[in-house]
Amino acid sequence: MSKQIFIAPHKDIVASEAQELRRKIFSIIGEKPGKLVVDLEGVKVIDSIGLGVLISARNHLQKAGGELVVTNVSNEICHLLRQMHLDRHIVFKAVD
Repeated sequence: MSKQIFIAPHKDIVASEAQELRRKIFSIIGEKPGKLVVDLEGVKVIDSIGLGVLISARNHLQKAGGELVVTNVSNEICHLLRQMHLDRHIVFKAVD
């Protein structure tokens, strides 16, 4: 069974915070998880730098045979992901 790892930033994913999240995610990717779950509970804003972190994580995980899943995505961020057609590439689950 493949390993599943969870990470939750608990703050907006914007340029000033994105590098810290990138370091955490890529440290986890080094552990070769089968699935990385990023919980966006409490995240209200994600900018282009933050989106880039998620896209890069998804690409690296996919090359390694893993999967990125983003959960507890706010309605606003869901709308953004759909507008950018990222829902075709990143599995995300909206807040219930």
